[in-house]
Amino acid sequence: MEDPVIYCAGTTAAARYAAIALGERGFSVTYEPYSDAQYVLFDVPSLGQDDLLRGGMPLPELLERIPDKAILLGGNLNHPLLSEYRKIDLLKDETYLQENARITAYCALQIISEALAVTIEEAKILVIGWGRIGKILSSLLIRLGADVTIASSDARKIASLRALGTAAIDTGSIHPGEFTAIINTAPAHILSAEALKDCPSAAKIDLASAKGLGGTDVIWARGLPGIHAPESSGKLIARCILSHLQEGSL
Repeated sequence: MEDPVIYCAGTTAAARYAAIALGERGFSVTYEPYSDAQYVLFDVPSLGQDDLLRGGMPLPELLERIPDKAILLGGNLNHPLLSEYRKIDLLKDETYLQENARITAYCALQIISEALAVTIEEAKILVIGWGRIGKILSSLLIRLGADVTIASSDARKIASLRALGTAAIDTGSIHPGEFTAIINTAPAHILSAEALKDCPSAAKIDLASAKGLGGTDVIWARGLPGIHAPESSGKLIARCILSHLQEGSL
């Protein structure tokens, strides 16, 4: 039996590493549209604005080049033009989301270290948000000796954190000037440029998909796994795709 064919339509380094990893697991990989491809590998996330793929190609143009029965592999594949295709959407896969958060947190440590004027163990750091990334990043920072405070808008999370001995405050009670670094992981507007004006020397880093910190001195660090750890990101994509295929969860 011939190896199943995957057409790698993704243009990021992570997609290329994912294709390589899948090739090592017995798939035949092509980087040009192929009429007999059983699978099409997109970037994760796959679509930008105006029906454009991450690499800039219009989605309808790509769909003209691939078989109707191809299985699509990517993330955020809810577009109406894709409704008739079978697909594996990694942005609906909790395993992928958790592992991607872990990679993001490790990449964020590099950004934080470079932005600080002191070592992490000397820093007083505010982490806004107690989601996937916030949990892992806070744990890493605490292990490295940072004085970490978590800010959340959820009273139950604040109570749980305090019960565990972790400093926690409501997002409405933040005093930015108290911190060496302010790191946002919540995809919501949290602190305006006006609110942050009194702490010009603090490192301000926003990891959220939507900006939560205002001001021109904020480092908006999106998509860190694909930028700082594309091989790790690609291998994660491949592992999760293989898991879905082995489970037959399509």
